[in-house]
Amino acid sequence: MRIFLAVDIPFTDKLNKVYEILSKDGYCRLVNKNILHLTLHFYGEQTEKEVSMLKEVIKTVDFPSFEYDLNGIGFFPNEEEIQIIWIGLESVMIEAFYREVKNKFRFQPKQKFVPHITIARATQELDSQVRDELLKMKSDYFGSGKIDTLKLKKSTLTQSGPIYEDLAEVKLREV
Repeated sequence: MRIFLAVDIPFTDKLNKVYEILSKDGYCRLVNKNILHLTLHFYGEQTEKEVSMLKEVIKTVDFPSFEYDLNGIGFFPNEEEIQIIWIGLESVMIEAFYREVKNKFRFQPKQKFVPHITIARATQELDSQVRDELLKMKSDYFGSGKIDTLKLKKSTLTQSGPIYEDLAEVKLREV
């Protein structure tokens, strides 16, 4: 089964404008507003035994809940070759939280951790007007929230998009 560690991020009203802009472009697949999340680690295909071990490890995470802000639009791999469109997630606690989770779950990241929520995937080059509108929003504020739960999720890919199932979770300590 396809597994990842994540924190759910609720959709904010301030993200509506971005979704409206992107829906004009026929070359984007928007992420469903109800499944936005911050991925901390993607494991890929795992056996039942490996998933059972991960469910036990998640119980050992002990970290305080913390606030975050959604700031700025970003692009992977870069602005000239846009494949992924994302919103940045900022918090003074996010790096420490990531290290805690990384140490507990003993994974080695394949790349540098860039806290973000993916909102769309480009299937072709973006319309120049849409691209320009997005670039103007690179520093915009899109809302805030609180991270208080870490989840182990299963991802099932379908033609209409991924379906996520929560397999295990741990509540973060209230401060």
